[in-house]
Amino acid sequence: MGEADAAAPPMGGKAEQPQRAVQRKLASTVAHPIAILSGEGLEPSVSQLRDKVFLTLGILNTFVTLLILVRFPAVFWVWYTAWAMPLLAFRYVTYTQKKWQLFLVDNCYFVNALCFAHLFLAPTSHTLFALAFMSSCGPLAWAIVAWRNSLVFHDLERITSLFIHILPPLTMFAQRAWGAWGPLCGTCIGFVKAPYRIVKAPNP
Repeated sequence: MGEADAAAPPMGGKAEQPQRAVQRKLASTVAHPIAILSGEGLEPSVSQLRDKVFLTLGILNTFVTLLILVRFPAVFWVWYTAWAMPLLAFRYVTYTQKKWQLFLVDNCYFVNALCFAHLFLAPTSHTLFALAFMSSCGPLAWAIVAWRNSLVFHDLERITSLFIHILPPLTMFAQRAWGAWGPLCGTCIGFVKAPYRIVKAPNP
């Protein structure tokens, strides 16, 4: 055996351990998409690429949200549903992994459930709409200031916290101002007059 062969590291030695560690880490990341969404345990290059993608999508999402709210407020509930469902599912999975299930028993999640109940179960219920409207535009909206929710595009946890606090008030405001009653009312596109008011005027 020559000197070159003697100097070569044996198969499966220490020289292969860093490479195997990277492969195991990459396999673990691919196997758990939640790690990619949350940005935990990623390589620096992958984390930087993720932040750039999230920043671009976040800016586009902000403009689309404002466009729908201003131009098509009657269908803003569709945008709210499309965002709230996956974000709430993400919050449930991450909090369950961290053993934080009790934090899910909070007023903000109850208000979101109240909004979904109004939109999909009883869109013409005056009482349910009044409860959803007051809960969303009152304590839930003020919680954004109280808890200092911030718009950090590359941090999905902060995005989730902001969205579950700000989307219900915007949705209920669009429902109240432009009379978009929800998906079961038969008319949910265009600027239509609200079929009811929160406070009814007394009969003359």
